[in-house]
Amino acid sequence: MPRSRTPSSFQRFVNNSALEKFDTTFSKRFILTGKPINLSSFAEYNIENMFVKLRLKELLEINEKIYPNLDRIFYANLTLVEDCVIHSRVGSIGVTLSADDITHILAFPSEDFDMFSDYLNSFDFYPEGETRKIAS
Repeated sequence: MPRSRTPSSFQRFVNNSALEKFDTTFSKRFILTGKPINLSSFAEYNIENMFVKLRLKELLEINEKIYPNLDRIFYANLTLVEDCVIHSRVGSIGVTLSADDITHILAFPSEDFDMFSDYLNSFDFYPEGETRKIAS
C-alpha cells in the first residue's frame, strides 16, 4: 500500500509520481558505493593505458563519499525536461544537467568519437599471433 503524502515526503519528492517511484522501485535498489581502482596494480597488463585511451581513467579514480538514500531520491525525482536535459531535486536543491554537463563532469571529450574503434586502432599490445586487423 503506498504511503500517504506527509509534509516531510512532500519536501523530498517533486510530486506523487516521484514518491510512488521511490516507494515501488528506487527505495529497494542497491546502490553500489564503488571503490577507487589503483590501476598501477595492473601495470603488467597495460590496463591503465587502455583506460586512458578509452578516456575513462578519471571515472575510475572517483573517490567521493556517497549518500545512497539521496541518490535514490535524485532518481525518483528525475525527469527529462527537453532533448538531452534532465532535471531532478534533492531536498531544496534543484539539479539540471545537459548532455554537455555530464560529459564535462565525467571528463569525456565533447566531440563525437567512437571510443572502441578509437581504442582498437591505437592499441599497442595484441596477444601473440593476433594483429590489429584480427582484433578489430
